[in-house]
Amino acid sequence: MTLACRERSLEESEYLHAGRSYDGRNWEAVYPLNLPFACQPDDDFTTLCNFQVPPTKSCRITTISPSDTLSTEEAAARFLLKASFGPTSHEITSFPTSEKVRSLPSERSGPTSELF
Repeated sequence: MTLACRERSLEESEYLHAGRSYDGRNWEAVYPLNLPFACQPDDDFTTLCNFQVPPTKSCRITTISPSDTLSTEEAAARFLLKASFGPTSHEITSFPTSEKVRSLPSERSGPTSELF
């Protein structure tokens, strides 16, 4: 699950990553908003996590189930979020599709490690 927030007064503002939780783990702050989370055990099987939404922000929580069919951009966003502190919109739209990745070695000369 991811938590993203945007400026409340700007309807067209972009949602920015603020936190994430995966595989049943506690919520954690992520770049660029880094909202602090306070997590504590509620009972033997449950942990409650709280956070304060800044008064100027509007936030949303997004979940992706393994059965969901993801678009190329959604798959790129999911990969980049798990592998980094969160992607930018530019990184998501420029993420290589499987066709682009297969064509890279024939388009460039030199070792494959130079591609990354």
